[in-house]
Amino acid sequence: VCLGIFYAIVIGIVIAVVNGLLITKVQVNALITTLGTLAIFRGLSYIIGGGQTVMVPELSYLGLARPFLNLPLAVIVFVVVCIAGVLVMKYTTFGRSLYVIGANPAAARLVGIRTPRVILICFIISGVSTAIAGLILTSQLTAASPMAANGLELSVITAIVLGGASLNGGRGTISGTILGLLIIGVLNNGLVLLNVDTFWQQVARGTLLIIAVSFDQLRERWGIKHG
Repeated sequence: VCLGIFYAIVIGIVIAVVNGLLITKVQVNALITTLGTLAIFRGLSYIIGGGQTVMVPELSYLGLARPFLNLPLAVIVFVVVCIAGVLVMKYTTFGRSLYVIGANPAAARLVGIRTPRVILICFIISGVSTAIAGLILTSQLTAASPMAANGLELSVITAIVLGGASLNGGRGTISGTILGLLIIGVLNNGLVLLNVDTFWQQVARGTLLIIAVSFDQLRERWGIKHG
């Protein structure tokens, strides 16, 4: 089990490095790169698993463990990651460099920020975080399914934009993203409790994404500052 967890994290890092190098060295658009590798590795997961769900009951303790104050391990990991993210973005040179790179990559290079290295480190952090999230999801389901997180990428983008981050870069906070996640969670739970058809739930999530992105673009055009 420990070896499986190790391999999952290593694979997350490898994928992140591939994405980071494609973006920083080959200059491929970040969105296209990540969507392309998403399709590639999702396809590979279907091939490796033969299109079937693979039971992994050995990982169930990750989803069931309550190691501190009877809190689920997933909640503890989420809180720790959020606190670490807030501290890094607010009080470190690395965090401030991210805002500068997002707002103006050319200016970041001129002031001496090693843009490619910072971007690569960001992708590695993202890869490790994604691997841990995948492990927790797998443990909660006690099964590995290539369809388990289908469409989750859209929810992630929606939450980030709802939280005040700009698709053009240079703006956004961890606390805002958490608020966006809460909005998405309330919407999803509300639709389920109201017994809304699954297909209409997809329509609602897609509509929310378009509204969030539209508001972000209008805010950029009108020069409205956020938090």
